[in-house]
Amino acid sequence: MLLASTPIFYSAFITLECLTPLSVKADDRDLTLDTRLVRDVNGYPILPGTSIAGVLRSVARQCRADINQLFGQASDSQDIPSQIQVSFGFVHNHQNQPIMGLDMDALESTHEVDRCLKNLMPILRDQVALNEYGVATKGAKMDRTAVPKGTRFSFELNWATEVKNDEQWYKILAWLEHPEFRLGGLTHRGFGKVKVHQIRYQVYDFTQAESLALWQQNRTLSFNAQNGQTHEQQICETAGYLKFSLNLMAEDFWRIGQGDKALGELGQDYTKEPDLKPYTEMVIVWSKSDVPNLESQQVVIPASGIKGALRHRTLFHFRRLMGDLSDGMEDKATFSNSELKRLFGDIQGDGAQVGTLIMDDIYLEKTPLTKIMMHNKIDRFTGGTIDGALFSEQLLYGGGFTLEGKIKESDGQSRQLLEAFTLALKDLAQGRLALGGGSTKGHGYFKADDIDLTQLEAVAAQRPNHPDYKQSEAQSA
Repeated sequence: MLLASTPIFYSAFITLECLTPLSVKADDRDLTLDTRLVRDVNGYPILPGTSIAGVLRSVARQCRADINQLFGQASDSQDIPSQIQVSFGFVHNHQNQPIMGLDMDALESTHEVDRCLKNLMPILRDQVALNEYGVATKGAKMDRTAVPKGTRFSFELNWATEVKNDEQWYKILAWLEHPEFRLGGLTHRGFGKVKVHQIRYQVYDFTQAESLALWQQNRTLSFNAQNGQTHEQQICETAGYLKFSLNLMAEDFWRIGQGDKALGELGQDYTKEPDLKPYTEMVIVWSKSDVPNLESQQVVIPASGIKGALRHRTLFHFRRLMGDLSDGMEDKATFSNSELKRLFGDIQGDGAQVGTLIMDDIYLEKTPLTKIMMHNKIDRFTGGTIDGALFSEQLLYGGGFTLEGKIKESDGQSRQLLEAFTLALKDLAQGRLALGGGSTKGHGYFKADDIDLTQLEAVAAQRPNHPDYKQSEAQSA
């Protein structure tokens, strides 16, 4: 808000690029989709300014900034206006230009990138939570619509202040690189990660006539700082986060998720589309000259698929370290809800909370070798295939990926909880924990030729034991 008491005005034109799918849910109802994207008058996805400002405010709180002064406060005694203004985030078309307002060219465009963005569901990701019986938990089966990886958005970020303060302004811009600056929904399941592609900014001093004239001149542009000076983004301080990484290589065949189209050519031996296929998604790839290309199939490893396996194995190790060897499902549920949600979160019941583990969807730039396998089940009386039990599966062979993640430190994370998660990662790195389907047939096992768990192990060693930890029982177990 421009006031006489805040004559210094910082204005930035910011372009973000999605590193994973991004989904901002609209209120529109649809008979075929559980969620729909927020869209502009042209039918293209758009980022509400309130969504961007809300995430910035949350990050500013974690960075111990004066959020009431920067983002305003409404109270019975005194209302403080916000010093920060955020515009809508406008999606970029195939010419790398943000689409603003009613645009007839955008409405009539037939370019593949524009048609993808205008599609009702550019990306449709299924979501499901399984209970202890292996079936979907009530109310936990849904789908989520999102824009693909590589989508670009531009918005304007302004800050009005009393005196010039470049240091604080650079801190505000650095918040865009914070680990928890993630936009939209499902941000702790791999969605919403973005990177800063470009920042241009201007500084106006409205006590100076030449600065006021420059402001009036730039008001005719789409953004106040579109022709400003380029800002080299600073690395945001990430103290309080425990990083880990594993460079995983597949030992054999593997498949994570279920796709809708086979990879590559099927060849002469197979003319029928496989019944089970690796999960792939459409992505937008930008060239060095900022020309977008649409890649229809890129193998994706959803973060939710990895977190589910790690959660199950972490529960096993946590119970073992705590000396709890009971077989009751009720006990397992109690441990899961009370302890594991500190890492993985929990959306069920009154104690729902966001997890502290942050992981991203992984996209394989190079597709591994593929192989189609036939499966059947024999009727022991007739010797023939049981009806419905003959199917084909396309599997990936070899290859690998780097698994990276962060854990936000919290006082509620005990030594046993962090140790259990570290042991689960080691199981994955040493071929004792499978990812995806077919683990009983030897599929989905990996080994790590490079593993970094030093921060996790160091902090776990310094943490106090869990309040219910009984050393004698744990040692005897």
